[in-house]
Amino acid sequence: MDERIRIARARPAEAALIERLMQQSIATAADQDHHGDLQVIDAWSRSKQRAQITDWLGDPALYLNLGRWQGRPVATALALRSGEICQCFVQRDHTGRGIGRALVLDLEHALRRWGCTHASLYSTASAQDFFARLGYSPSGDALGFHGLHLQLMHKTF
Repeated sequence: MDERIRIARARPAEAALIERLMQQSIATAADQDHHGDLQVIDAWSRSKQRAQITDWLGDPALYLNLGRWQGRPVATALALRSGEICQCFVQRDHTGRGIGRALVLDLEHALRRWGCTHASLYSTASAQDFFARLGYSPSGDALGFHGLHLQLMHKTF
């Protein structure tokens, strides 16, 4: 892994920072998915509020990590003990540097520690190629969620 990248489990004191990262990523990096539709952005962002993130950070069945590039927080991702990867957000100006890959590999490591033998996720259209490069395959019907097109994907460890 690139020495400029650091991935660590997020701490409760970082909830506001994570909220900003998620909100900014939705608004700017995911524009291919929401096409600037303010209703979609609002609906998608609504569950990424500080109070919800604080709850996630206190839940032992969830693993939320934070990615830093040269010490600067630029990405975050979330997995459930059940094996589902729920979120992976990288700031637009830091995509393509290996940070998203490092986030997902860290989540997969946490899932294996919990005894999971596979991971599943719902990918936005713009992230499907990224997840495919990490070994995820489409594994079911796509679904619509708050105006987004999401594809179920799966990976066995």
